[in-house]
Amino acid sequence: MTQILPGSLYLSGITAASSTETLQAYGITHVLSVMTSSEAPKVPEGIKQHIIDVSDTTTSNLLPHLPDAIAFIKLALATENGRVLVHCVEGVSRSPSIVLAYLMSERGMSYKQALRVVKLRRGVVCPNLGFERQLKEWEKMCEKKRQERPKPWENILKKKRICGEESTAHGDGKVARHGPMSWVRWAFGGVTGDGDSA
Repeated sequence: MTQILPGSLYLSGITAASSTETLQAYGITHVLSVMTSSEAPKVPEGIKQHIIDVSDTTTSNLLPHLPDAIAFIKLALATENGRVLVHCVEGVSRSPSIVLAYLMSERGMSYKQALRVVKLRRGVVCPNLGFERQLKEWEKMCEKKRQERPKPWENILKKKRICGEESTAHGDGKVARHGPMSWVRWAFGGVTGDGDSA
């Protein structure tokens, strides 16, 4: 199981999702299964599960499922002590595509930025070509939405961006300047990779 957002969002294949011991060890409260209903494992009682019924083929239509999947992740993370696991069979294409879509929608990432950070966490990630095409379309939709209704933290970053750098005000009145990727590190609690597992 791979941690994507510290203590809240995890990514894996079916092995971890099928293990009661693993789910309990990580404190998982919600499971998003991105696979056909016949493939999806049963999760322990007390864990909420949602199934996104999609096959891992280049012709599968993932785009219509993204709002529903993201809403489930947001609901999970809004729950007290909520931790959500997004998984498919291998944790390579389907479930990472959902995680990438979430990061683009809710964390302001471009497709390339999200893919880079997630691959640093879980190196085997590789959305199939059909999903990649749809995620790039999702990226355009997210960008349009952000321009129309930017999130509060995006407005703050715009105000603090000086000559291509970002600044953070401290209580002592001093301003620390960071490189243009600092907000990525902030959003993910660091971008160093964790050990990948099933």
